[in-house]
Amino acid sequence: MDIAEVVKKSGLPTSTLRYYEQLGLIRSIGRNGLRRQYSPEVLNKLNLISLGRIAGISLNEIAEMLNHSEGSKPYIDRDLLAKKA
Repeated sequence: MDIAEVVKKSGLPTSTLRYYEQLGLIRSIGRNGLRRQYSPEVLNKLNLISLGRIAGISLNEIAEMLNHSEGSKPYIDRDLLAKKA
Protein backbone atom coordinates (compact mmCIF):
# COMPACT_ATOMS: atom_id res chain seq x y z
CA MET A 1 0.00 0.00 0.00
CA ASP A 2 1.36 3.39 -1.00
CA ILE A 3 1.98 6.02 1.71
CA ALA A 4 -0.68 8.25 0.12
CA GLU A 5 -3.25 5.48 0.54
CA VAL A 6 -2.26 4.99 4.19
CA VAL A 7 -2.63 8.75 4.75
CA LYS A 8 -6.07 8.69 3.14
CA LYS A 9 -7.30 5.65 5.10
CA SER A 10 -5.76 6.57 8.46
CA GLY A 11 -6.30 10.33 8.40
CA LEU A 12 -2.74 10.84 9.65
CA PRO A 13 -0.32 13.16 7.85
CA THR A 14 2.78 11.78 6.13
CA SER A 15 4.96 13.51 8.72
CA THR A 16 3.33 11.43 11.48
CA LEU A 17 3.86 8.21 9.54
CA ARG A 18 7.53 9.09 9.03
CA TYR A 19 7.88 9.94 12.73
CA TYR A 20 6.24 6.66 13.79
CA GLU A 21 8.58 4.83 11.44
CA GLN A 22 11.57 6.65 12.94
CA LEU A 23 10.46 5.56 16.43
CA GLY A 24 10.05 1.96 15.26
CA LEU A 25 6.28 1.90 15.76
CA ILE A 26 5.63 0.98 12.11
CA ARG A 27 7.76 -0.22 9.22
CA SER A 28 7.60 0.32 5.52
CA ILE A 29 8.09 -2.77 3.38
CA GLY A 30 9.97 -0.98 0.64
CA ARG A 31 9.68 1.82 -1.85
CA ASN A 32 8.09 2.39 -5.20
CA GLY A 33 10.26 5.16 -6.57
CA LEU A 34 10.43 7.69 -3.75
CA ARG A 35 7.17 6.62 -2.10
CA ARG A 36 7.16 4.36 0.94
CA GLN A 37 5.10 1.18 0.70
CA TYR A 38 3.31 -0.42 3.65
CA SER A 39 1.52 -3.70 4.23
CA PRO A 40 -2.24 -3.44 4.89
CA GLU A 41 -1.61 -4.50 8.53
CA VAL A 42 -0.08 -1.07 9.19
CA LEU A 43 -3.61 0.30 9.51
CA ASN A 44 -4.25 -2.03 12.47
CA LYS A 45 -1.04 -0.83 14.15
CA LEU A 46 -1.99 2.79 13.55
CA ASN A 47 -5.37 2.14 15.16
CA LEU A 48 -3.66 0.57 18.19
CA ILE A 49 -1.29 3.52 18.44
CA SER A 50 -4.21 5.96 18.30
CA LEU A 51 -6.10 4.06 21.00
CA GLY A 52 -3.00 4.00 23.18
CA ARG A 53 -2.51 7.73 22.78
CA ILE A 54 -6.17 8.36 23.72
CA ALA A 55 -5.62 6.23 26.84
CA GLY A 56 -2.65 8.40 27.81
CA ILE A 57 0.08 5.91 26.90
CA SER A 58 3.28 7.49 25.61
CA LEU A 59 4.72 6.59 22.22
CA ASN A 60 7.71 5.00 23.97
CA GLU A 61 5.41 2.79 26.03
CA ILE A 62 3.44 1.86 22.91
CA ALA A 63 6.69 1.04 21.11
CA GLU A 64 7.68 -1.30 23.95
CA MET A 65 4.37 -3.14 23.67
CA LEU A 66 4.58 -3.38 19.88
CA ASN A 67 8.19 -4.58 20.02
CA HIS A 68 7.22 -7.35 22.45
CA SER A 69 4.45 -8.56 20.15
CA GLU A 70 4.74 -11.99 18.57
CA GLY A 71 3.51 -12.18 15.01
CA SER A 72 0.25 -10.33 14.52
CA LYS A 73 -0.92 -10.67 18.14
CA PRO A 74 -0.14 -7.50 20.13
CA TYR A 75 1.33 -7.67 23.62
CA ILE A 76 -0.89 -5.78 26.04
CA ASP A 77 0.79 -4.58 29.24
CA ARG A 78 -2.21 -4.87 31.55
CA ASP A 79 -0.32 -3.44 34.55
CA LEU A 80 0.49 -0.30 32.57
CA LEU A 81 -3.13 0.02 31.44
CA ALA A 82 -4.33 -0.33 35.03
CA LYS A 83 -1.93 2.44 36.14
CA LYS A 84 -3.13 4.73 33.36
CA ALA A 85 -6.77 4.10 34.26
